[in-house]
Amino acid sequence: MRTTAASLRRLPSAALLIACSVALTAASPRFGGQVSASTGRLLIQTTSLETDAAVTPLGIDDPAPRFTWRLTGPGDIRQVSLRVLVASRADRLHPGAADVWDSGEMNSSEPACLYAGPALRAHTRYFWTVRVVTNASDGWAEPSWFESGLVAAGDWKGQWIAGPDRRGPLTEAEGVADDADIRERDEFCRPVSWLTTSWSASLKKNNQGECREIRPAPMFRKTFRVTKPVVGARLYASGLGYDDLAINGRATSQRVLEPAFTNYTKTVLYTTDDVTALLRPGENVVSVVLGSGQFDDAARTWDWGWEDAEWRATPRLRLNLRVSYADGTDEIIASDSTWKVTDGPTRFDNYYLGETFDARRDLPGWREPGFDDHGWPAARSVDGPTGALRAEVHEPIAEVSSRGPGQRHEPKAGIVVYDIGQNLTGWAQLVLDAPRGTPIEIFYSEKLADDGTASTAGNDLVYGQLQTDYYVARGGSRESWMPRFSYKGFQYVQLSGPNHTPLPTGVTVSLAGVR
Repeated sequence: MRTTAASLRRLPSAALLIACSVALTAASPRFGGQVSASTGRLLIQTTSLETDAAVTPLGIDDPAPRFTWRLTGPGDIRQVSLRVLVASRADRLHPGAADVWDSGEMNSSEPACLYAGPALRAHTRYFWTVRVVTNASDGWAEPSWFESGLVAAGDWKGQWIAGPDRRGPLTEAEGVADDADIRERDEFCRPVSWLTTSWSASLKKNNQGECREIRPAPMFRKTFRVTKPVVGARLYASGLGYDDLAINGRATSQRVLEPAFTNYTKTVLYTTDDVTALLRPGENVVSVVLGSGQFDDAARTWDWGWEDAEWRATPRLRLNLRVSYADGTDEIIASDSTWKVTDGPTRFDNYYLGETFDARRDLPGWREPGFDDHGWPAARSVDGPTGALRAEVHEPIAEVSSRGPGQRHEPKAGIVVYDIGQNLTGWAQLVLDAPRGTPIEIFYSEKLADDGTASTAGNDLVYGQLQTDYYVARGGSRESWMPRFSYKGFQYVQLSGPNHTPLPTGVTVSLAGVR
């Protein structure tokens, strides 16, 4: 029987409710699975919807993203056709209502479809679903979504900015002269430990003198005010080589050692974070610390040549923080010369050699609102690398587990070695109580020497002490620290004074764990 407006008026209330339900079901997709055409039973599920191989990706810039899905259910399932809908809102995912793209019915056995609709707009969330007809069933999948990033060069409002310019590779004479300057400024003299006995020792001469040069990690901050209700905020950033991003003192994500390394003359990656929950009414601050990574790799190697890379330059930052308000307006806080920059406790960081962190130079509260930065110099506007800015779409680098420090022993007086029990990649968390200015050496290795101490003997490709961090104590209380801009491959972690010397008396050190 055909249901019409006149016939509905003649039905009792209970029958009217049933008829309306049937009519709505016929007009709208049924999400959640495939329904057998013969029995009406839910047999096959269309699941695992992904856009460009990611579940609900944030900040993609692919002009034709690839939609994929999986079919699960009993028996021999063969896809016959598909239909993809893309809309600006989830409630518009209906045939005839999808306001972005309707693929139409497509005969295909592949569980995939390339977007072929109008050009995607920047920083926009899109919703999509797919109807799959199989040899036994027919139905719509539960909707998914993806969000576009900055899709064109003009979408970037932020400029590339940097701190003070760094020197390029030193000459031998400059390295010797640099030692006196380091000591005069009460900087920690990080041991160079140049290769001297290996087959590669004669290929590169020591250009560092006795102390590794100081290359402080720049710290940037920018304050802004939020005066209206916020409905969304996205942080788009490319900090080279690595960036440590925070808003109001809280990390913007769980990523580490990102953006990922590329050939910066061809491609430069940026990341996207949802930072809505980090904003607050009134004053806010976005802060960034930049590590060297492979963008400014100062380690000399036998023939890898990172120190002479054509893209090598002082670390730099480009950033858009887009804040969307409830009244429909948007605001962009962009990197430019109004940002403040200074250096702080990270005095050196290198992908191969490790980091130096001088806690005496820490600036408590600098990442929080209310910090007085009037004495900080302005950031410099600089040229960016020549590579095209592209959204980072791979799985993020992140801590995947943590574990205890393992077994502790002292192969020599004043030298502590932890055996983690497994060769892994990551870093350790140092805990110490030491007088102000005490340097602690944290040395990572995959093997032990005959005397039970940690050893990297046989690694003759990098000129300098591999995988070694130095922490200079602030003093006065218990301290804890982990590196930020390097990772290590190791099973053993050795704690000692510089150059594997015994720890001073009155110093208590341990590992809280590894990550």
